[in-house]
Amino acid sequence: GPVGRGGISALALCLSVLAAAPLSGQGHRLSIDHLSREEGLSQVSVSTILQERQGFLWVGTQDGLNRYDGYEFEQYLHEPTDSTSIAGGYISNVVEDRQGALWIHLVIDGVTRFDPATESFQHFAHDVNDPGSIAPGSLKQMICDAQGRPWFAFHQGRLDRYDPRSASVIHYAQGLRAFLGRDEVAPETLLDDDDGHVWLLTGRSELLRLHAEAAEWKAVPWRPQGITDEKLTTLKLGAGHRLWAASSHGRLLEVDTRNLQVVERLIQIGDRAADGI
Repeated sequence: GPVGRGGISALALCLSVLAAAPLSGQGHRLSIDHLSREEGLSQVSVSTILQERQGFLWVGTQDGLNRYDGYEFEQYLHEPTDSTSIAGGYISNVVEDRQGALWIHLVIDGVTRFDPATESFQHFAHDVNDPGSIAPGSLKQMICDAQGRPWFAFHQGRLDRYDPRSASVIHYAQGLRAFLGRDEVAPETLLDDDDGHVWLLTGRSELLRLHAEAAEWKAVPWRPQGITDEKLTTLKLGAGHRLWAASSHGRLLEVDTRNLQVVERLIQIGDRAADGI
C-alpha cells in the first residue's frame, strides 16, 4: 500500500542527503532507509519529492519520475514514440491539484499533467492559434493554491492559471504589465495564502498581491522612502494572515495579508543581514 505519512520525513531526508537530529525526550527512534538505483529509483539526483493524497511518494530526478509505495518504485520515463508518456526526463517540481492530478515542471517549455486514473501524461505547450493555451517559454515556478488550482510563473514574466472547468488557461500577464507600467516582469517567488490571494515577488523586489477572482493587483509598500538598493531575499507565509519577508539590509518584515500593512521586526546582528527565514 501507499507510504505511511509517519515515514515520509525520514525518507525525504535520506533522498535529499540531509542530516536528521535526534528526537530528544519523545521516546521515538528514527529509521532511515537508503533508496537508490538498486531499489528501483530511475536516477540518483533527486530534485523534488511530493507525497500525494493517497500516500504515494513521487520522486522527481534528473532522468525520470518515480512513484514509491513503501516497498518498490515504479518508473515513469520519456518514450519518444509514446505521446502518453512523460514529455521529458529532467523533473524540476511536482504539485497536486484539487482533482488529484499531478502537474510536472520539466526543463522544457510548457508543463505536463499526469492523470492517475488513466496513468497517462498530457503535455501543455503554447499554441499561437489557441488563446486558451499555456504561455510560451520556460517555467520559473509552479504552485497549487489553497483551492487546488495550478499556477505557472514564467521566466519571461507571464503568469497563468489552469481552469479545470474549461480545460483552458487563464492569463494574468496583461493585467500585471498594465499595473506595473512596463513589459519586463521577472518573477522570483510565487506563493498563495488561505484567503485566495496569490503573491508575486519580482526581480526588482516588488511585492505584489493578486486577487485571482477579480484579477486585481496591489503592491506592498515595504521600502523606506529614498531607499532603492534594498532587496527582498526570502518570503514565507505564516499563521494568522501574516507574510514574512527578509531583506538584504537585515530587516525582517511582517506583512498583514489582508490590509498590506508592514511592520518591521529587527533581526540584524552586527553586520550580518537577513538572507533567509
